[in-house]
Amino acid sequence: MKIQNQAWTTFSTNRYQKNDNAITKTLEKLSGGNKLTRAADNASGLSISETMRGQIHGLARAQLNMQDGLSVLETTDVGLQHVSSVLQRIRELAVQTSTDTVIDGDREAAQYELDQLLQSGDDTADKMEFNTQSILGDVR
Repeated sequence: MKIQNQAWTTFSTNRYQKNDNAITKTLEKLSGGNKLTRAADNASGLSISETMRGQIHGLARAQLNMQDGLSVLETTDVGLQHVSSVLQRIRELAVQTSTDTVIDGDREAAQYELDQLLQSGDDTADKMEFNTQSILGDVR
């Protein structure tokens, strides 16, 4: 086949380039997995999509923050349970040593245990941390 006119050559080249660009755009959409890959496809849709994407990332971060908060509460609960058991034992010692049937040696032993229990409660309050931050802080 012989092309007689230069215009047909230009037309064919132009059509080839348009088809090639259309195929490239379609492949971009298919390979990206998203309907919107460029603002030229749908500017308002892309804007909405990016807004939603930002909200999704924000919600994911909020979920992680809530999980961290729950971990702080669990840590605090364990520490306060320990302090509560220490206080319960202190009460038991106070009731036990308040009668006249206990000798001085028993009271001294109870006082030693009481001092140890108070120190344990103070240590729990002073040293309880989450992510290097004090939870109860200085309670005195």
